Amino acid sequence: MRKNIVIIILIVVVVMSLGYGIIQKQRADGLEAVAQEQTRIAQEQGRIATEAHREANKQRIRANIAAQMALGEASWASKQVKKAKEENKLNYSSCSELTGLAIAAFMD
Repeated sequence: MRKNIVIIILIVVVVMSLGYGIIQKQRADGLEAVAQEQTRIAQEQGRIATEAHREANKQRIRANIAAQMALGEASWASKQVKKAKEENKLNYSSCSELTGLAIAAFMD
């Protein structure tokens, strides 16, 4: 009788261990699925960040080119104003006169 009780107790322990193992496997499978999804999301976000970085670099290059062009045009306009001022031997004291002259020179 005593052997039967020991066997029954061992069977209960084995069944409980199996149940616990099955539950742990289900949890691990669920966590693995979540980890795979998180990995996929992280890779997608990395790709998006790389694209954004490339686009920002392109915009930075375009802005630098536009700034260089603006500096060149400003230098050219300044030379045109100076040239017109020297040709006319006029003293432009007001800012609006210089602006009008610069615009007129730029339009030519």
